[in-house]
Parts: sequence; C-alpha cells; structure tokens
Amino acid sequence: MKKQNLALTVLVATLFLSIAQVQFNSQIALAQSTPTNPSQNSPASTLTPEQMQMLRSLQAAFDADKPEILREIMAYANDPNRSPPQSSILSIAQNQTFSLGDNITLCFTVNQPSNYSYSINNQEKITIAGNTTLTGLSAGNQSLIIYAQNAAGKVGSSQPVNFTVTQPIQLEANLPNDTPVTLIDTAAGACLATVLGLTVAAYCWRRKK
Repeated sequence: MKKQNLALTVLVATLFLSIAQVQFNSQIALAQSTPTNPSQNSPASTLTPEQMQMLRSLQAAFDADKPEILREIMAYANDPNRSPPQSSILSIAQNQTFSLGDNITLCFTVNQPSNYSYSINNQEKITIAGNTTLTGLSAGNQSLIIYAQNAAGKVGSSQPVNFTVTQPIQLEANLPNDTPVTLIDTAAGACLATVLGLTVAAYCWRRKK
C-alpha cells in the first residue's frame, strides 16, 4: 500500500513538474532572447536575475530526477496488484445439469497470485487453495462465483455460473413375469421407463385378447 501511495504521489508530482517545465522553458527562452522592439513589453522583461537562476535550478532538478521518476511510474504501471484479480470458471458450463450426489469438479483461472474462495447462491464464502471438488450440493438451481484477493487486498470475482442439480427419477414397474424393477436415472431413465411402460401395456393388452 505504501509503495502504491508513493508511486501515485510521484505520478502527480510528475504531472505538475511537466506543466512547470513547459512554463519555465518558455520563460527562459523569452528572457534569453533579444526583443525586436525594446519598447514593447515582454514577459521576460519582468524576470529578475534571481528569478532566472531559480528557474534554471528547477529545470536542472527536474532533469536530474526524471530517470528515477520514470522508473517509479513504470514500476507502478507494471505492478499486478494495482488492479483487482480477474478470474473465470473453466470446468462448469453455463446452465449445465448434474445429478444429486455428483462430485462436481471446480477448475478456474486467476490472472495474478491471490487467495481464493467461492460462494454458492451468495452464501458464506468457502476458502480454497486452488481447484477443488464440490460435494453435497442440494437439488435445485445453483449459482457459483469465484473470489480472488491479491496481496494489496483488492478483491475480484468471476462472472456467476448457473447450473442445476437434479433429483434422480425413481420409477417402479412390473415386468410380464411380475418381477418388480426400480429405475433410478434422469432423462435416460425416463426414456427407458416410457419404453418399458409401453412394452408392459402391450403385453397386458395381448393377454386380455
């Protein structure tokens, strides 16, 4: 934080010095030039020798400190901690569907060294060391956000990724030999149960005939 404050102060000082440099240079040029019309008032004519010496001293000081000032400005501009971290979730697609009890892999990327945490449905943040596995999620719609905090204390967050955890479908049916069958699946189970139901119905219809 102190380094950032120093760099910011140097940056502001440089701006003021740059403005002063332009003004000083113009005043020095006017003072050192011979007016074409001595009777015409000139800004340089108002400068005393002491003022001229002060302007030259300020110019020399600015020129001497310019390399160090430029180094401080570049160090500040290249400091990765001056802006919040940027993160994104890689392993979970938007609107992806999982089944209840699935272990969901969470992989993400962050553009600078940080401390990581995540939150689901804006609940309390959970600290993690890196990529992890989400377990024990309840059925329903979920919204996941990754948070990253850098060494300067600035926090960035990923875009929310919305996904769904579904409750498996449980269906019971009797095969033609009266053997009970329990189907536990989601979409695939529903399709299989539909086909099985049609088969059982067709078998019963044939027996009634």
